[in-house]
Amino acid sequence: MKSNINVRNLVVILLIVMVVSFGIGGSMISTYRKQNVLNSQRGWNLFGLNEFGITTNRGNLEKHIIDEEKTYPIESVKKIEIRTSSPSVNVFRSDGEEIRVHFHGSVETNTGNIPYMHSEDSGNKLSIESRRPSGSFSGTHRENVKFDIYLPETHLEEIEITSSSGSVSINEMLVQKMSIRTSSGSIKIDQALTEMTTLRASSGSISLSNFEGQLQAETSSGSIRVDSGKTTKTYVRASSGSVSLINFSGELQGETSSGSIKVEYEEFNDNVNLRATSGRIQLKLPKDASFRIYAESRSSSSKIDSQFPILMTSSSNRVIEGIVGDGTNQVNLQTSSGSINIYH
Repeated sequence: MKSNINVRNLVVILLIVMVVSFGIGGSMISTYRKQNVLNSQRGWNLFGLNEFGITTNRGNLEKHIIDEEKTYPIESVKKIEIRTSSPSVNVFRSDGEEIRVHFHGSVETNTGNIPYMHSEDSGNKLSIESRRPSGSFSGTHRENVKFDIYLPETHLEEIEITSSSGSVSINEMLVQKMSIRTSSGSIKIDQALTEMTTLRASSGSISLSNFEGQLQAETSSGSIRVDSGKTTKTYVRASSGSVSLINFSGELQGETSSGSIKVEYEEFNDNVNLRATSGRIQLKLPKDASFRIYAESRSSSSKIDSQFPILMTSSSNRVIEGIVGDGTNQVNLQTSSGSINIYH
């Protein structure tokens, strides 16, 4: 009888040990999994585990230095096309007589996922691209790689840049048509003379200074800013972010879904259409500006203010309509929730 009791006690103890062991093991795996997911978001993989806690690659990180450079004759090139995944793109003006492309940076990884430069010169079009080896890679990977592109002072017909995850910077550009698109990265342009420029950033800001030409700029999540812009016609749209145009001139259409709009005209002889769904509108015009004004704020708590003497043709708590001077140009300002301020 005593023997049966001892066996029963031993079985109970073993069961308790098994339950506690499974609990500790499950907790450790869960902790590793959560930590590894967090580390992956930070670009780390300290334990060499995937999200299920299974070892993927524990190899030590190797640092790879990338330093590729190529030159191309400029005479026949009419269009330059640049496509990258994560490397950033910087375009500079050069005193040389050739197009020079420098692909450089560093990669720390325990995989074989090392980017490299690929280019094709078809005579009138130069294509430049960042590529990677084929296959799937698992492990730790960090990189800081960029394209530096030097262009002689020449009048290209077109430059087109597409970046999946990297910023684009342009310095001193003379081109007929410029198109830049980023999925996740900012766009910055300093000193550009173009006939037509199209800029689109899915998630990133757009900034221009000393710009001349026709402009179309759109961002889904980020601000748009133009300093010293002399344009023939401009369209700007920010889904979630502000719009700021300083020392500006040219016909303008601007929209924001969630953000303010601020425009300061240096020279004014154009039509203006601005709409903000959730944000205020500030418009600065020269003192001698002449225009017909239609301003509407649909929020009862928002105000419409003007420093200009307006000959009213219609007015209410939410709408002002009238003429300033001889009414040469048309100014339309509308907000769903925000104030409107017109000043000089």
